[in-house]
Amino acid sequence: MKSTQSQEPAPAPRAPSRFGRRVEVSLSVEVAGCSGVFRAQTVNISRTGVLLYLEDEQFVPAADASNMILYSERVEEEFGDGLEVRLGSALHFEAEVVRVARREDGRDDPMIMACRYARPMTDEEWDSLGFLEEVDSRAVSY
Repeated sequence: MKSTQSQEPAPAPRAPSRFGRRVEVSLSVEVAGCSGVFRAQTVNISRTGVLLYLEDEQFVPAADASNMILYSERVEEEFGDGLEVRLGSALHFEAEVVRVARREDGRDDPMIMACRYARPMTDEEWDSLGFLEEVDSRAVSY
């Protein structure tokens, strides 16, 4: 005989997130999207992703840079199918934008983007950024 009691549905699965150690460091990098390559600056970096801001006015004119809607639409238009993060000439990572947010530290560049690499950095790749020390690092999820 079948039970007539209703069972609660299982909770929806959560999207997987990658956890890594981040290091707060300002590096000049490039990000390549569907229409070009743009100058950016890192806020922090980890083996699994990078938090950065675009400092290239070719990406968003200064007048639109503080408008969250216009900025987010431009991010989706340019990086909706992914991007390439270029950490110097030797380290290039395919990535996806996982978050766009307003900077809260009062800097001139008001928006930041969190990007998750398609694959984590290998030990060799991480070590090649030798000046990055994990002494002042925190756990992060991109």
